[in-house]
Order: sequence, then C-alpha cells, then structure tokens
Amino acid sequence: MWSSYLSICDGDSIFVGGGFQTTAGSYNDTLVSNFCCDAIVTTIVTVLPNSATTVNVDICNGDSIFAGGAFQTMAGSYIDTLVAGNGCDSVLTTVVNVLPTFAVTDSVEICQGDSALAGGAFQTASGTYIDTLTAGNGCDSVVTTVLNVIPTSFATATVVICDGDSAFLAGAFQTTAGSYVDTLVAGSGCDSILTPKLVESQVNAQDETVQKCQGDT
Repeated sequence: MWSSYLSICDGDSIFVGGGFQTTAGSYNDTLVSNFCCDAIVTTIVTVLPNSATTVNVDICNGDSIFAGGAFQTMAGSYIDTLVAGNGCDSVLTTVVNVLPTFAVTDSVEICQGDSALAGGAFQTASGTYIDTLTAGNGCDSVVTTVLNVIPTSFATATVVICDGDSAFLAGAFQTTAGSYVDTLVAGSGCDSILTPKLVESQVNAQDETVQKCQGDT
C-alpha cells in the first residue's frame, strides 16, 4: 500500500477511488500488482480555493480602462479570470463608474483698454476663449468664455461764455478759451471721453449797450 497526494482547484475533479472526486479527502484504489497481488493506493486529495476580488474604478467621461479583456468606456461590471499563486482561478470583477465632465459658457464684458483672463492668458479683444480646468470629481471642466469688448465713446462740444464768466470743464471752473477733456462714465459703465471747446463770446461795448436798451421797458 502506498499513498499519493494530489491537489485540485475548487470546481475541478479528479478520478480516484473509482470515480470523479470534487471534494477533499482520502480515496482508495485497489490495483493488481505484477505479482498478481492486490495493491492498495491511497490518494489524498486537497481542494485549493479559487480567489475572487472586486475593485471599484472611476474614470472620466471620454477615458477608458482595460477590464474584461478590452478597453472599456462605459459604466458596468467586467470580469477577468486570472491565475492565482496556487495555480487556480483568480476572478477579478471590475466595477467601472464613469464620472461626468462639465461644460460651462460664460459671457463677459470689458471696457476697451481693460483685459480679462480667458484661454490661459489676459485677453483684450472680443472673441471666444476656452479653458480646460479640473472639476471637483477630478475630471475636465471646460469653460468657454465669450468676451465682448465695449468701445470707449467720444464726443465733442462747444461751450460759449462771456468775458468774466466761467464754465466747469475738466474738473474745474475754466475762464480761458481752449480745449479741455472730461472722462465720464457711459451707460455701459465704460469711459465716455468728452472734449469740450471753450469759446469766449465776442460782444463789444456797443453791442452790449444795444442789448441793454432792447431789454428796457
């Protein structure tokens, strides 16, 4: 009589003890030796466990991960059967979750001469600019900035004053003829440049006397 040791994986079988065995144990087989005597063989069967592991993986929309034997882009459960250290199956279940990306469009107005940070730099011209940022979930957040530059408005005017009078121009009362510049705020909130020209009225003394007489009763 002699003994042998055999290992099988869980779910497999081996022919000993007169049949296919799937459970661990000792199984005897009676054989005939060369001397026509019975020979008893005891087979000690060990059943090795298979391993099963589940992992959860997050990917961003548009990305992929290798699972289930291929690159996957959709949410779901994917199974890979590998070989464990004991030679038996190692079943890996990958649960894939696809996280969304975000897209936002923002309209921004600036005054001529100002700038806005968009498209990775400070912009001064009207246009559409795109920034790809990282959202709270670690995926892309695409921000599209539609930039509109409001132009500065310009206007001129002529202001007539009499000798000895004054007009409030360029932040002060002016008595001298000339050109002055006032920077105001337009309805858009941007600069409105007003360039008034101050002119002294040319009225001589005779004209003043005539005007006073015409005004008498």
